[in-house]
Amino acid sequence: MIDQEKKIQKIKTILKLQNSKEQYRPLLSFGINLLRKTYPDISDDFFSNLISEFNEDRYESLIVQLYDEIFIDDELDIITRFLSSSVGRKFVGKTFLDKQKKIGSEWGMGMERKCLAAQLIIDQRKKDEII
Repeated sequence: MIDQEKKIQKIKTILKLQNSKEQYRPLLSFGINLLRKTYPDISDDFFSNLISEFNEDRYESLIVQLYDEIFIDDELDIITRFLSSSVGRKFVGKTFLDKQKKIGSEWGMGMERKCLAAQLIIDQRKKDEII
């Protein structure tokens, strides 16, 4: 059986190759901005504390636990070799990830537009019922 500390180090190497922390930051920012809009009466101090509580190290710890639960040592070696290869670097590279984020953003905006349109129809029907 592999030494657990060595396995954790392998997982952290994978997370580094994946730029995991760099991917976390925009997710945190997006999430906090969404929560601020949803809960406008909550203070900035609360959100500062929330950001401190749900920090990068805590996120990384949860992801490490996930990898530890799902992958065995040999699989971690395969993932590391892939991410270290030219194809793997391209897979986690900025260009690919930026394009992937753009697709996700456009997808999300499309859903938001449809929800807004549906809400406008609902609001108009409510007004029509009142009149």
